[in-house]
Amino acid sequence: MVDQRLSSRPKCLVILGTYNGESFLDHQIRSILQQKGVDVFLLIRDDGSNDGTQLRLEEYSNLINVKIEVGDNVGFSENYFRLLTKSLNFDFDFLAVSDQDDSWNENRLLHAAELLERTGKNFYASRRRVLSNGKMAGRIFPENEVDVSFENALFENVCPGCTQIFTRKGVELVLEIVNLNQLKSVPYDAIIYLIASGLNDLIFDQEANLDYRLHDSNAIGISKFSIFTIAIRLANLKSDCAARFEVAQKLGELEKFSHLMPILAMINSPVSFRRAIDILCLPKLRTSRIENILLKALLIVIPRSLFSSI
Repeated sequence: MVDQRLSSRPKCLVILGTYNGESFLDHQIRSILQQKGVDVFLLIRDDGSNDGTQLRLEEYSNLINVKIEVGDNVGFSENYFRLLTKSLNFDFDFLAVSDQDDSWNENRLLHAAELLERTGKNFYASRRRVLSNGKMAGRIFPENEVDVSFENALFENVCPGCTQIFTRKGVELVLEIVNLNQLKSVPYDAIIYLIASGLNDLIFDQEANLDYRLHDSNAIGISKFSIFTIAIRLANLKSDCAARFEVAQKLGELEKFSHLMPILAMINSPVSFRRAIDILCLPKLRTSRIENILLKALLIVIPRSLFSSI
């Protein structure tokens, strides 16, 4: 708990995108509306669900601090970009992003608001605790202490949307940059991590204050160490990193991100001894120690064609 307290109750807007999520939706909405020490308004957009999600949402439609919109299916990332755009029509000090099936500690929003206020940063993210009935229940992820950086954001997203909280200025900054430069080629949360880390405007909380529900579809990204899971993650890097590098390149063309261009140029340069030394000196590119070592080794010996779309 930080020492400095906010002078008044923070106004927190929570954006929640839903799609076929009726099973766990009630629990997450309750954990949002029961936040302590803040005034919460919940903005929901359903992305064309065809199960019972929309009926579940109707149960909350009469609450004065909940607004629900139902739209056509535009996909996960675009759904959140639309919610972010819509958010500027509301009065808030802080904005938090929520998944439809997680569960928040009751002091999560107040804790993040106090940290943002104390540090003067505009972006916040945190570790998360696994919520499942399996062997990984209760594990903290990422397991290793996280060092956020622009270099890490090029190769890994340790700040998934469900952990992200911004000031109003942070939201305005993201929308200005994304809309002017058409930066929607990677998921919204990865873009935000690139922007926040590129500006050195991100605080990462090593404390886990939300429970992250683990499904089969996301288990590979949080599963225990094995050669198989590491191989899959590294195999996915080429397409993922090519898209992130394209976004990063566009950011680097903006004046406020121009200091990042030497990093991109070095990583994307031909194999050489000097480049190898520079790569070894980079911050952690992956949170997993073994993956970080393997990735740096690959970057040293593999030419810039690893990022063939650049």
